[in-house]
Amino acid sequence: MYRSMYPHSPLALSFQPQRPRVPRLEFVSGSRCLASLWIVCQHFSPHSSDGALVKALWRSDAAVDYFIVLSGFVTHWASRGAFAALQRHRDDAARWRDGAKRWYGRRFGRVLLATYLAMAASWAMVAAAGGDAAPGHVGRCVLLLESWLAPARWCPDGQTWTVAALAPSWLLYPAVYDRLVYERPAKVLAPLGLALAVLPTAVAVGLLRRGDAPFGSVHDAMYLWPPAQLCDFFLGVVAAELAATHAARPRWRLAAPAADASCLAVAALVLCAPNPGSRYRTGFEELFDHGLAPRFAGRETKICNTTSICMCSHGFDVLFKQNSPRENDPSKDQPNRL
Repeated sequence: MYRSMYPHSPLALSFQPQRPRVPRLEFVSGSRCLASLWIVCQHFSPHSSDGALVKALWRSDAAVDYFIVLSGFVTHWASRGAFAALQRHRDDAARWRDGAKRWYGRRFGRVLLATYLAMAASWAMVAAAGGDAAPGHVGRCVLLLESWLAPARWCPDGQTWTVAALAPSWLLYPAVYDRLVYERPAKVLAPLGLALAVLPTAVAVGLLRRGDAPFGSVHDAMYLWPPAQLCDFFLGVVAAELAATHAARPRWRLAAPAADASCLAVAALVLCAPNPGSRYRTGFEELFDHGLAPRFAGRETKICNTTSICMCSHGFDVLFKQNSPRENDPSKDQPNRL
């Protein structure tokens, strides 16, 4: 009764259980570095006319997809249950709103500051060079709307399109995603994860077969358009919940070898899959936007004792290595916004 009447009083707050500090996943920083290097090489290293390595550079969209899913994974790993537990009790509605406001402030504040500074510097250079610096276009970019209306029309500092792609998922996480997956059984989460892994590629295949796609290409519609990344972020959230469950009760001894084998299979596909005619992100190549996810759906419930180095499309290497016993501030484990 006292807690319901005075939910923010010191005495009421003393009745509230403290959330345990989550283990910091040290290997996330290493895998993030490798994926970042992959993307940087795609943008800045000289490209030959053909060869396995240049095809791998072209397929850096898989590394970007890694960051989308990793964002979902790390978000839920650090905030797991923070909102779902409060939503189940009417007395905690005010605390939920306060917590959500603080969470949104931390999530968007630091990201948008860096984004707008980069946009401003890029806009000055684009305007000086006579490029696309129309006020309406730049205004929609600042509001993160241009990617919704014209995905292929690059904003100043074009790679900030990923912020527009992640923003809807960040908005949905406290109210929807955490509540949907927190403490759900694996028999519910595993099929959901598999559906999320397969759906984007199934849509891309359908568009390729039809020969027509919104915004002019399957790549623009299924990669640059923000709604196309909703499944990938949610897939990361589901993976984090399954990983947390498995970490508490490991059940599958072959998880580590299976994870290593999948890493090798993904690397072989990225390096060796043929590209007739050296097409850049057209036809079959457009399936690398999301197409490697099914390889990981079958073992998404596992965190394994292994030292795998994974540069794969959906970033499920977050399930490959046992988390470090040292516990640190989970807020430091935020993915790059590339």
